[in-house]
Amino acid sequence: MLSCYGIETNSPPSPRIGHSLHYLKKSKEIVLFGGASIEEGTSNDIYIYNLSKNKWTKQKIVYKESNGKLSKIPEPRYEHTGIIIENKDGEEELFIFGGTTGVKLLNDSFIYNFKKNIWREVKTTGDIPSPRSINSGVYVNNEFLKNSVVIFGGSQYNTQAINDPSTYILNMDTFKWKKINATLSPSIRLGHTMTYNPISSEIYLFGGLNNTEVYNDLWKFNCCSLSWEKITDDEKNSPKGRSGHTAIMYSNNLYIFGGMQSNPPHVFEDINVYSIREY
Repeated sequence: MLSCYGIETNSPPSPRIGHSLHYLKKSKEIVLFGGASIEEGTSNDIYIYNLSKNKWTKQKIVYKESNGKLSKIPEPRYEHTGIIIENKDGEEELFIFGGTTGVKLLNDSFIYNFKKNIWREVKTTGDIPSPRSINSGVYVNNEFLKNSVVIFGGSQYNTQAINDPSTYILNMDTFKWKKINATLSPSIRLGHTMTYNPISSEIYLFGGLNNTEVYNDLWKFNCCSLSWEKITDDEKNSPKGRSGHTAIMYSNNLYIFGGMQSNPPHVFEDINVYSIREY
């Protein structure tokens, strides 16, 4: 039986939209980055929520590296992609890509180290994705695709999806982007979710929108063949089309919560579960 309930906390972050929220498995904490609010405008702050203490803490960023060089921090932004990665020392770090300042779209990359409380800008090469917001991405580290970030889709203006059906893979060792032009892929979209399943070594993409069209299709990306496949075995029970929802993978099940549609306007409060077959 699934249930949801609210939690009263101390000094929470200001109300905001377009932020990213992440779970740190090793420290069992929740991380919030960026977003836009009426009170504070566009933000680049980081808050950490300690689950055991029920306490929010705003991180005090270190602006100088150990060699004395000033570190560059991300511009305030929202609707970016945020992903928890793992560095060579086994530490969890926050990787962010793109987003919008509210004035311009971005395609820069940064990594935040929680232990040192410091940002570093990542100068990437290769097939760098064009500036975009409201795209989605995941971190993958398996025998087929090692230490990589995979992204797809995004917006170029409001609800207009960027005209780019390619999948992009960033090698986190070389910081080089690789563009994958698959024969078959999801249609261009924004506001979708991408979730990695370590059991099957596949990435699952659900929903999203382009202009007024919302999607409820489910796709999986094979990390070995670098190819997409549309999942059609349970379409009749698929959730209604939506964007702006959230998704997690747990014990070979894909959980999808919430989201919205614009025509007619509706905000979803449901939880849908897709059970992944084991072959």
